[in-house]
Amino acid sequence: MGLFRPWGLEHSAILAAVVALPAALGLGTRGNVGRTALVARVFALLLVGNELIWWSFRYREEGLGMHNLPLQLCDLGVWAAAAASFFRRQFCFEFAYFAGLAGG
Repeated sequence: MGLFRPWGLEHSAILAAVVALPAALGLGTRGNVGRTALVARVFALLLVGNELIWWSFRYREEGLGMHNLPLQLCDLGVWAAAAASFFRRQFCFEFAYFAGLAGG
């Protein structure tokens, strides 16, 4: 694996995708409640899958210790964001929002 080059081709492509994908999803689901719910649930499942993969990697490589407790505020914020996207409950959204504001 090569060195990371800020503003290189890979970095610029990822930044463009970060802008283009939400814009395309927003425009593609505008006015269609069923499609919006489907995209939100897929997003929630991707968040859950990413979090499970991250936890398994982290504890396989580093082990469990005081430096990486299994559930910190940022982890809880990710689970709340996934719950807000999947179940579409206001409380989950508000918790994820404030956890993100707190640095999660």
